[in-house]
Amino acid sequence: MSKPAATRTQVHRLAACLLALLTPSAWADEAPRPVPIIGTEAEFSGHLMGADCARWTTAALTPDGILLRTCQGYTIESALEHDFNPMRLRDAAGKTLVEFKPFMPSLSFPLSVGKRWRGEYTGFTAFNNLVWDGDTSCKVDAQETLTLASSAYDTLRIECKNGWHVGPVSGSTRVTRWYAPSIGMVVKEIHARDPQRWNFELTRFGLPAAIAPPAPAAAETPTAPPVAPSPAPEHDPAAPGILDPNEY
Repeated sequence: MSKPAATRTQVHRLAACLLALLTPSAWADEAPRPVPIIGTEAEFSGHLMGADCARWTTAALTPDGILLRTCQGYTIESALEHDFNPMRLRDAAGKTLVEFKPFMPSLSFPLSVGKRWRGEYTGFTAFNNLVWDGDTSCKVDAQETLTLASSAYDTLRIECKNGWHVGPVSGSTRVTRWYAPSIGMVVKEIHARDPQRWNFELTRFGLPAAIAPPAPAAAETPTAPPVAPSPAPEHDPAAPGILDPNEY
C-alpha cells in the first residue's frame, strides 16, 4: 500500500524546521552550511556571476551534488562538496561564460566572526577570453544588520582579498560580501575593481509555493445581527385604504 502524500500542513512544518536551523539564534556562534530548497526564487539588482539577469531559481540538486541555479537560459553551477561556492556560469547553448577551477573560495562553512580561510583557483571569463591564477584570502569581520529592498537581514560581513596573476602581470582587489544565514545566501557583494560587472544586491526572496508559509486568512467583515421585523400594526377600520400609485 502506497503511503499517503504529505499534507500541506506537514510540508509547512518541514519548511519551518529547515529555516529554523538558519535563524539568527541558531547561528549566534556558527552559521552552518545551508540546505538548498528547490524552487526558491531570488531577484537581484546588478550582475550575479557577471550575468545580466535578475530572477534566479534554485532549479535542481543533481545526484552527484551539483546545485543548479537558472535564469532565462543562464545556469550557475556549484557543488555540495565545495560548500556551494560557484564553479561556472553557462549560457542557454551550454557555453561556459565564467569558470573557477576547482571553485571560487567565497565561503567556508561553518561561518563565525573571526574565521579566516584561503584558497587558490584558476579563473576564466569568456567576454575577454582571459585565464588567470587566483589566490583568495577571506575573513568574517563582523555581524551586521543589513537593510535591503527585499528585507532587513542579520548578516555576516566577509572581507576578501583576491590576488591574481597572468604571466608576469599580477594585482589584487578587495571584495566584501554579506551572507544572511536566515536564507542561506549572499545578499550583497561589492567588488572594488570591477563593480559594474560583478556587484549585486538581493531585491526579492521567495520560497516555492509548495512550502511558503500560508497567507494569513482574510479578515471576515462582521455582519450585523438580523433585525427582527417590527410587529404589524393592528388594523384600524377607520384608516383610509392603500392608495393607487396614480393617485399620489
